[in-house]
Amino acid sequence: MDSKGLYLTTECEKSSGLISITFEELSKDEVLDKIKIFQGLYRRKNIQLGIDPGSRIGIAVAIDNKPVHMGIMNNVQEVIGLASKLSAAELGCLDIKIGDGRPEITQKIIDGLKPIVKTHDLIQIVNEKRTTPKGRARVKKDMVAAYHIAIKNGLKI
Repeated sequence: MDSKGLYLTTECEKSSGLISITFEELSKDEVLDKIKIFQGLYRRKNIQLGIDPGSRIGIAVAIDNKPVHMGIMNNVQEVIGLASKLSAAELGCLDIKIGDGRPEITQKIIDGLKPIVKTHDLIQIVNEKRTTPKGRARVKKDMVAAYHIAIKNGLKI
């Protein structure tokens, strides 16, 4: 069989010769399910979480620099909740990268992350220079900046 791609199937119809995810494996959580699907397609396990701190906190989840999910969060607790969910799901190593543009918010995020990340997870501070695109759409800019932060290298904490 020369099939390429990812198949969504049921547990009883699953074929061992095909790359597939079963309906039973899906959690009905949009972010976690997107990650599972991307991991199935690209055979990668490392998850990057980019965070653009500010009054609106941009977040981006990527796998091997491919964007999986982007959004805006309204406070630090929402960001900590997302990171906690990703870490607890044990879908692979979690590489959390936080922009350095708002040091007070960055520090609050770091303080909230330290108790929840696993030993194989990583927290980095990333220089935000050249991460925010030009233009007027502020919300979209925060998400794109978070994605650029997710794919940059930073200083390990």
